[in-house]
Amino acid sequence: MNSYSWFIELLLQKGWSFSPLTEKQGDDLSSASNRALNLIKAAPQSFQAFIHSFQELSSSGEDSWFLSYSDYLESNDAGFSWDEYEKLSIQAAEEDGDDDEKEFLTEFWNSYLPFAYSLRNGYAYLAIGMFGANKGKIIYGREPMFEEFSVEAESFEELLDSFALTLTSQKESIRLLDFI
Repeated sequence: MNSYSWFIELLLQKGWSFSPLTEKQGDDLSSASNRALNLIKAAPQSFQAFIHSFQELSSSGEDSWFLSYSDYLESNDAGFSWDEYEKLSIQAAEEDGDDDEKEFLTEFWNSYLPFAYSLRNGYAYLAIGMFGANKGKIIYGREPMFEEFSVEAESFEELLDSFALTLTSQKESIRLLDFI
């Protein structure tokens, strides 16, 4: 087992689905996958270890999930890709013809790597800060303005602890309830 077994076990007790990581070849990566891999390499080791610890980790209703390492490698035209909310935001900016907004969005999403999605109460995500003052911090954002966010945790480890407290009803985080 890995160092995140305790966390995965808590999720399983709440009815989540888990499948272990299976190795996939990444010979033909898209440019989005290459960008994701560069962001992953810049992330804290604890975060990298977590996304390498499973193939699938999703709620029983499949309305919230954590992205695995392989999710960043795949081009998913049929469902949610790792950069789905970025695509939605950029599409809206393009439809508005707002080049300044498009530039802002590109810079924002190059600074944050999403790793959890929820569809429970609208579209929401958790992402890890990659650079600057929010490096290593976990942010929470939701529709309609995905780029308006709040800091949910100072580190990935703190986020998992908050999840655990929320899962066990010891201390609830309203925002994390979207994911449980």
